[in-house]
Amino acid sequence: MAEEGGHLQVAGDARHSLTDRVYRALKGQILRRELAPGTLLTEAQLAQVHGVSKTPAREALRRLQQEGLIELVPYSGYLVGRTSVEQARDLLEVRRILEGEAACLAAARLREEDLPALRRLAQTIYRKGEPDSYAEFCLANRAFHVAIATCSRNALLAQMVGDVLDRLQMALYQDLAASDPVQVAADHAAVVEAVAARDSVAARRAVQAEVDQLRHRLVRGVETPV
Repeated sequence: MAEEGGHLQVAGDARHSLTDRVYRALKGQILRRELAPGTLLTEAQLAQVHGVSKTPAREALRRLQQEGLIELVPYSGYLVGRTSVEQARDLLEVRRILEGEAACLAAARLREEDLPALRRLAQTIYRKGEPDSYAEFCLANRAFHVAIATCSRNALLAQMVGDVLDRLQMALYQDLAASDPVQVAADHAAVVEAVAARDSVAARRAVQAEVDQLRHRLVRGVETPV
């Protein structure tokens, strides 16, 4: 029986590995706009393209749907979504509130052992004009902000921060071409140092300033989808 359980575990691990491969490939294509907004995706199509069964394709699509990158169309498949200016504005308002409070609590509840990971994540940088590095940075950026929220010792708050960042991924990716990687790294360092100093006011101000700069770039007078 144990042997059967071992085989089942291996089979399950293999399926998750296939799911992750399809998920990462699709996510990269969506963020780089190789799959344009409005593109229809189906389980059968993805299974064929990626050489997998329908189950990993289905699970990958569901993960992308949960992140808000695609939308379910009943009986048809999934449409690659878009983030409108209005949606980006709403998400950034929520992000400002959540991350401001998370940084404030993190400054009050920080443990000394948290600092090395925060400082390491804050140093992650992307390379201007190299889209492959943008996708990597989006993951690192999410990890950084969720790590700050995790230091608040409020698991629900950290989860909510991650959810909002997931829904902003497409807009964040597109913004990297217009932002300065050195400045982004400096903004992250400012958040960490304020948290490290146990200065709740400065920590909230630093993270909200970063969100405000992003909001200005994304929604300043633009009426077309981001």
